[in-house]
Amino acid sequence: MFIPLVDGGSLTAPDYRVYDAKGAWIVENEGVRPDVEVELDSAAMMEGRDAQLDKGIEMLLAKIKAEPRPWPQHAPFPQDR
Repeated sequence: MFIPLVDGGSLTAPDYRVYDAKGAWIVENEGVRPDVEVELDSAAMMEGRDAQLDKGIEMLLAKIKAEPRPWPQHAPFPQDR
């Protein structure tokens, strides 16, 4: 059953169970466990800092440094004369 909302969205209520491949019931709204847990600081968030974004950038820069990729080679661009 979908309940329409003023903004064009809708609201639903769960009406069936979901099981994994082994037959165990999967609890709704459990979410996905993160690969890296980052502690959030509400004061820093109010100042515009995002600890999750900062950690993601830190990890990507470390990966780029550890596994640099060569700049792709291509033919010279044609010149119109």
